[in-house]
Amino acid sequence: MTATQTFVFESSYTLHYSTPKPVPLRLIIESLQGLERLIETTPRVLKKLTGIDDVGLRIEIKEVRSGSLIEKVIVKCIFESEEGLNKFLEKVKAVIPPKYLAAAVLAGLVGYGAYMLHNPTKTSSVTVGDITNSVVNIGGTQEVPEAVAKAIIEGVTNKREVAGATVNIVKPAKDQPGSSMRIDGEQDNGTDASYEFTSQFVESIPKELTSEPVEMTAKLIHVIVEIRATDLDNRDRGWEGRIQGLTNRIRIEFEDGVDLTEVDRKKTFNADVVLTSRYRGSESEPRPHSMLIEKIY
Repeated sequence: MTATQTFVFESSYTLHYSTPKPVPLRLIIESLQGLERLIETTPRVLKKLTGIDDVGLRIEIKEVRSGSLIEKVIVKCIFESEEGLNKFLEKVKAVIPPKYLAAAVLAGLVGYGAYMLHNPTKTSSVTVGDITNSVVNIGGTQEVPEAVAKAIIEGVTNKREVAGATVNIVKPAKDQPGSSMRIDGEQDNGTDASYEFTSQFVESIPKELTSEPVEMTAKLIHVIVEIRATDLDNRDRGWEGRIQGLTNRIRIEFEDGVDLTEVDRKKTFNADVVLTSRYRGSESEPRPHSMLIEKIY
C-alpha cells in the first residue's frame, strides 16, 4: 500500500529566557507543558485566520538549551493536497510573512493569556486591541497583526486553559526576579520577528492560576427555562431551575419587572437570561452557577 502524500509548511520560533542563573529542570518541564497546551489551541486559531479547516499540526522540539534557557520549536502544518497548502499560504501572506506565523501566534496567545490573568471577569469582552496592546506595551519589537489577534479571540474556546498555560510558560523567568523572555521567529529576507516580554511583564503574571471562583456571564436570548423550585414570597431566594440543554439545576434570580406568579404558572417557558458561570480550583471549564431572568415570553 502506497503511503498518502502530504504537503508540509514549517514555521519555527525560539523562546529565550534571560535569567541570571540556570533554570531548574522542573520549570523547564512546566514551560514545555505550557507550550503544549497553547499549541493545542493553534489549529482553531489557524482555521479562523485562513478559513481552512483541514490543517494537520505537528510540533517538534528541535533544541532545549540550559543556562539562560532556550527552547527551539518547529511547527509543521500538514495538508493532504498541494492546492490546500497553497491556499493556506496565500491567506497567511495577506497578513504576515509565513515564516513569522508560529512566533506571532504564540506571542498573541501569551498576550491573550496575560489579559485573561489581569482581567479574569472580562473573558467575554476581550478585543483585538487588548491583545495587540498587551504585546506592544510590554516591549515587543514586532506587532502581532490584528488579523492574528482576531483569530485568537474567535478561535480560543477554553480561555482559562490559555491563562494557565501562560502562567507555565512564564515560570522560568518568574522564578528569578528581573528576568525576561523573548519569542523570535525565523528570518525572512534578512528580517525577523521578535516579541519581547519584559521583566515588568513577567512580574505581573501570577505564580499560579487562582483557585478562587472567577465569574463570567453570557446573555442568552430565547432559551427554554424549566422551573424546579419556587418561593412566591421571596424574589431573591428559593427559586431554582435549569436551561434546557445547557445547565443542570441552578439558582434563579429575577429582574424587577418579571411576574413571579406567571413564572410559577408556566413552569416551562421561553426567556432571555444572563447566565453566570464560575471557575473553581484547577477546573479548565466554568460551571453554570446561576441565572438572572430578564424577560419571559
